[in-house]
Parts: sequence; C-alpha cells; structure tokens
Amino acid sequence: MKQKQFRIISLLIVMVMGAVVGFSVSIGNPVLAVGVVLAGMAVMYNLKQMLEDVVEDERIHQISQKASQVTLQIVMTGLALGGAA
Repeated sequence: MKQKQFRIISLLIVMVMGAVVGFSVSIGNPVLAVGVVLAGMAVMYNLKQMLEDVVEDERIHQISQKASQVTLQIVMTGLALGGAA
C-alpha cells in the first residue's frame, strides 16, 4: 500500500469513527464508543503494517527534529504567557 492510499483510508476510518462515536454519545451508549475506537485503532495498526517503507535520509530527520523543537518552544511559550495572563 502506498502512502497516499494509506492517508485516504485513514481519513475515511477516522471519519467513520467520529460519526459512530457521536451517534453513541447521542444515544448514551459509551460501550459502543469505546468499541469503535478500539476497533479503529486495530484497523489503523494493521494498515500501518501493510504500508510500504518510505526511504528517508538523515536530512529529512534533522529537518523534522528541528521543526518539532521549534513548534514545542512556541507552544510552551504561548502556554506560559497564557497561564501568566
């Protein structure tokens, strides 16, 4: 399975899960919501196992690491300022 197919199927699974969880909350059945979430997680895990490996180099990992670090710094600064206010 290619990355694009995986994203489309994942999006569809999440949409169905959201609809069923919303329905189960509206009828007051938490067991259905938990069951759907667990089933969705299991299906997503199996899909991830079928995903073809994407070749990445060290540069992509370094860029991702720097982006994550900057994002974390911005979020933490915003939360600190929001908490102080």
